Amino acid sequence: MRMSKKHRLGAVITSAVMSVGTFMSVSTSTASAAGVSNYAQILQYSLYFYDANMCGDGVQSKCGLNWRGNCHTDDAVTGGFHDAGDHAMFGLPQGYTATALGLSYDQFKDAYQATGQTDHLKMITDYFCDFFRRSTELSGDSVSRFLSQKGDGDADHAYWGKPENQGAGRKMFWTSSGASDIAANYAAALALNYKNFGNAKDLQYAKALYNFEKRHNS
Repeated sequence: MRMSKKHRLGAVITSAVMSVGTFMSVSTSTASAAGVSNYAQILQYSLYFYDANMCGDGVQSKCGLNWRGNCHTDDAVTGGFHDAGDHAMFGLPQGYTATALGLSYDQFKDAYQATGQTDHLKMITDYFCDFFRRSTELSGDSVSRFLSQKGDGDADHAYWGKPENQGAGRKMFWTSSGASDIAANYAAALALNYKNFGNAKDLQYAKALYNFEKRHNS
């Protein structure tokens, strides 16, 4: 597919943002274009990074990689995406990544549509946001507690193997008055997913987590 300069720029920025699941330092002083012209394929392949890191009982029905299977189905809250190549789930990078993905679609929707990647992106952001909603317990319109981390980092890092074989349910880290930075990231991701794809539940939980973050800012 021949892409306009705007589409190429959108695809490059999108794929660059989505190729990382955690924060990293990037030098901007010597940036140059890659010697690749198939930006549509780059965008498509970058999305498979998320398929590879899917977790829960929806992997087999949603993942585009046939070598991945359902995993950690005994967790108290299933779903989400593994963190940085291991299997623990830390709320800050997961919320940040989901927000960056939502922003990429919000700002470069035409690039996704022109390259046929909208449905794949929507599946990924929906999967993130489904996990954020199920990680949030509401009392009316207020958050009573939410899950800020899934899996003990030390125990997880001591395991070297497939997530499908990791075993019984993992430790859940809930908070009812802290982790406001994570709550804000979840709220942003949910709000963007509502703006992009119109799921009313995403907006409901975004508002509740945003208000939680303002009450317990720390």
